[in-house]
Amino acid sequence: MRESNDAPAWVRTLAERGLARGTVAPGINEPAFARGSKPRIPLVTEQVRVVRKPVPIGRWLFLASSFAVAVTVTVVGTRMWRHAHVKPVAMASAALAIGDGRLELSADRRSLVRLGHTGTRWTSPQSAAIDSLEVTGPVVLARASGGFAAIDLESGARRFGWMLPAGETWGVQPPVVLDTCVAAITVRGEDSFMRCLDVVTGAPRWIAKIAGGRECVQPPVQIPGAYLVQCPGWTTVIDDRNGNVTFDAGGIGLVQRNPPMLLRAGSRLALAPWSAKWRQFEHGGPGVRGVVDPVSSAVLHRGRVVVRASSSTNKLAVVVQRTGAVTIAAPELQLADDVPLVLDCGGETSPRFQLLELAPQAGTTFDPSGAQYRVLALLDVEAGRLVWTSKKILPPRRASVASAPICRNGHYFVPVDLGDSSSALLVIDAEAGTTTRAFAFDRAGGSFADLEADQIDGDRIVGVARRGPYELRWHDAPSGVPGVRDASAELERQLGRLP
Repeated sequence: MRESNDAPAWVRTLAERGLARGTVAPGINEPAFARGSKPRIPLVTEQVRVVRKPVPIGRWLFLASSFAVAVTVTVVGTRMWRHAHVKPVAMASAALAIGDGRLELSADRRSLVRLGHTGTRWTSPQSAAIDSLEVTGPVVLARASGGFAAIDLESGARRFGWMLPAGETWGVQPPVVLDTCVAAITVRGEDSFMRCLDVVTGAPRWIAKIAGGRECVQPPVQIPGAYLVQCPGWTTVIDDRNGNVTFDAGGIGLVQRNPPMLLRAGSRLALAPWSAKWRQFEHGGPGVRGVVDPVSSAVLHRGRVVVRASSSTNKLAVVVQRTGAVTIAAPELQLADDVPLVLDCGGETSPRFQLLELAPQAGTTFDPSGAQYRVLALLDVEAGRLVWTSKKILPPRRASVASAPICRNGHYFVPVDLGDSSSALLVIDAEAGTTTRAFAFDRAGGSFADLEADQIDGDRIVGVARRGPYELRWHDAPSGVPGVRDASAELERQLGRLP
């Protein structure tokens, strides 16, 4: 039996709330219950209408920028991680030509590497940083401020080391191997000292003191039985057996090596032949006539005595031959220095053409602002005249006070400043007096301003440019070498007509 009864208050409350929300089926106001039965809760159904609001464009831009930042950070981080695991390539700081390859000095200047055409031949680490290298005889001399290490050229093994005595410094001349002796010149006060060290063991054989030798800046020369060190106005003769020193008070300089002959000044200029028996230059040699001005050096070329004048005069040179003496001068120019004439250029005799540097002559037309400028000139000693002079140039400064023109294999190698932090290289035939090559690196490639004689071997030039070590054949056209261009037109504009 079904009975009706009032619903409890809580049921009516739920029903009313449902009707208010529209969730109870219409027509049902109060649920009916049978006596003794469980109340039945009506089914409530709610429909929710979703209203989509438009997303502002600023939110899209914010999301896009966040995504771009995330991608950028990821890419940059990946690249940094990769580069952190790549070891940088160390570039050599210097290179010299040796036989069929080259010798390289590492970037930290503490290791030497000899390279051949087939690869690395040896590596020689050093305990201290190296200031300069000299390849001489069978050794490489790795020099620092306090001494040097002698390294075997073939094996890379260290032969010996030598330290400078207290209170002495290096002379201008680098150490050099003469026969079986490493000749090292040092300076203390106004005097200099030449030591003979055994080239194999480094054992000292003797020491020769040259009084007032600080001014003696020419490298030592070996002749039979002695070593010569040229000084301003005199010649030092050192006995190669015991280091005994004698002085030729009027010795101006060696004019030829074989046989050795000295130009001596006195009441007159004279040529003095060498006596190997007495280990001195003889007196009473043939005189040289026609020279009255001060002389700085001389060479003997095919019977002609070529005398270079002093830079304190307005003369350039005097060529003395059997038919008489020819004096050579240039209008408004004089010698820029007292660098000796080239004694040899890879041959037995001095070259036909001597390369000179001229400076403005002091006088009424002298311009102090142009005093630092130089002019290159070629002296033909056979014709007895200047055959070429350049326009004014500002040559690169060289470190050595006694630096002479680089003359190798019958050619002069002349760095010429291009005015853009680089320099070209002019190669002149010393026997023909003509230009063989003129080339330069690209603008960012490198420079030849610091070229040294040890970088030239045969027809090769080696060195280190901004891109790394290079090796080029100067006889060939430079177009075949990456980063090197022909510079003939540039040098024509810089120097004027080339020889």
